[in-house]
Amino acid sequence: MSEPSLTLLMPVLNGMPFLPETLESIERQDYKNWEILVWDNGSTDGTLEELHRWIPSRLPGRVISGEPLKLGPSLARLVLEAKTELCARIDADDVLYPHRLGMQVAFMQQHPEAGVLGTEVEFIDSKGAIRPHITPYSTQDADLRWLVRWLNPICHPTVMFRRSIILEAGNYRDLKPFEDHDLWFRVSLISELANLPEVLLKYRQHSASTMGQANSKYHTYFDAMAELNADLLFTGFSPQDAMDLRGKAIRDAEVRVALADLASYRRAAVTTAVAVGKPKTYFRSTKAYGMFHKEMIRNYLLQYGLVKTIMTARHRMLSKSE
Repeated sequence: MSEPSLTLLMPVLNGMPFLPETLESIERQDYKNWEILVWDNGSTDGTLEELHRWIPSRLPGRVISGEPLKLGPSLARLVLEAKTELCARIDADDVLYPHRLGMQVAFMQQHPEAGVLGTEVEFIDSKGAIRPHITPYSTQDADLRWLVRWLNPICHPTVMFRRSIILEAGNYRDLKPFEDHDLWFRVSLISELANLPEVLLKYRQHSASTMGQANSKYHTYFDAMAELNADLLFTGFSPQDAMDLRGKAIRDAEVRVALADLASYRRAAVTTAVAVGKPKTYFRSTKAYGMFHKEMIRNYLLQYGLVKTIMTARHRMLSKSE
């Protein structure tokens, strides 16, 4: 296959002292047909000076400065500035494995239906110590497009995407720190999503990083994304009904689940699959669908005190069989 050109997109605000390691990892990429666009959002720690030591003399590309923006708007501007169809995200404190770009380009060439492609990650701290990602990301489109209604199933700095799809979906919005989750959801309405199972990025988490600061509020941001897009969450459901159904599929002792809700959950999966041009069973056959379905059944049984009754009956049956 040919080697299409691509653009690396990096927004940055005070990227030192991790920026040099990130730039070195970009320089070491096996895949060479790329340029980097950096949008500086008002750095005061030597970031601009470091960037100009690398770009364009060692790394082909441009540094855009003098117009500091918030994260979402700076990402949107980078997408608009890019001249290539394929774009890849990278943050100024993460580290790319040398074969990241090549593997992602190969997948995107082989799967034209995919609009956004992430990868598996491992986490590193401020000193570079590695901590594996113990809950691997789903890799299949059906799982990802169902999960995205409840949580963010794609790691932002690992992503490669098609610029045309991002623009069709409406581009990034000013929604830090869930501007990525919001975008993936809107992309899921018009294009497939995917993750590679290979670890291709060292994702740095530290006190000054966006997600380092947001860790304790993940679910608050997941809920905010859903509320913002409630009118699109499940095809054929009003925003209020969609949010009610979403809440009932999450373990919460205070949320009451009726048998009719189980039927509504099934209907939501069917109508939403048809709306994106997939078979009626597309979402219902996934692990993600089954996981939330089991939570709803468990909540239903718990509120009527039936879990203990069922467990006792099961124990008696097992005792008799022995």
